[in-house]
Amino acid sequence: MTWALAGDLAIAAYLVLLADVDRRTGRLPNRLLAPLLAIALAAACVHPPAVAGALVAATVYLAGFLAHSCGGGDVKLAAGCGALLGSMAAALLAVAAAALLTVVLCLVTRRQAVPHGPALVAATLAVGMLRLLSEL
Repeated sequence: MTWALAGDLAIAAYLVLLADVDRRTGRLPNRLLAPLLAIALAAACVHPPAVAGALVAATVYLAGFLAHSCGGGDVKLAAGCGALLGSMAAALLAVAAAALLTVVLCLVTRRQAVPHGPALVAATLAVGMLRLLSEL
């Protein structure tokens, strides 16, 4: 296993941990999001298009936050996920997929609201895998 792959797997496991915390508690605490934002900053320094991914994803979620449709933790998670995806297009695809997953989950569970972090993490991991596979 290469160091890059080991790092990607560690970040994926960390994202899954964040999703599980949100699923169980309905919250994404700042102390758990801080490492993601540090990783996102490092990604932006190494790969400048990651800034666009972070800004696009965070802007969409900021609009949702201002409309009382998601929490502040979701905005920070979106910024981190957008940066990790590394481009505006990938971030937009993940945001759209996460929204669709959340709507489907609400319909299936017959609830008006569900924690959104798990859908965003699932969409981020799926889009990341698609990008990785397209590079092979």
